[in-house]
Amino acid sequence: MVFDPDSDRRGYFGRLLVYLYGDGENFNEQLLADGYARMYDSQFSLREEFAVAEQEAQNSDVGLWEFQDSNTESGTDSDSGNVEIPPLPPDGDYNCGDFETQEQAQHVLENQSGDPHGLDRDGDGIACESLS
Repeated sequence: MVFDPDSDRRGYFGRLLVYLYGDGENFNEQLLADGYARMYDSQFSLREEFAVAEQEAQNSDVGLWEFQDSNTESGTDSDSGNVEIPPLPPDGDYNCGDFETQEQAQHVLENQSGDPHGLDRDGDGIACESLS
């Protein structure tokens, strides 16, 4: 068990935040790579590596990503007029510059709980208004 020098020892809900290693392998990263976990918006030293592992799991449709319905962050959604969503950036966080159209950003905003990427800065329900 190893604490991250760039993060608090306890998370928002008071849970202990640690890296677990077994046989020299990072168990946290393996959970992401196998699709059995997902990242949340927080800062920690291994964020970039973890984002890559999560994105590869999403792209490979493994673990929980295998069971996603048509309202996923990447790919084509048949229920939304075939909106093509760009792949999630390696850091795991979209920003308005990642989209070609406002419709793409709006789709991501509407298909996630809350606004974890901050696409609706003014809280009016419209994502990335600068793209309109």
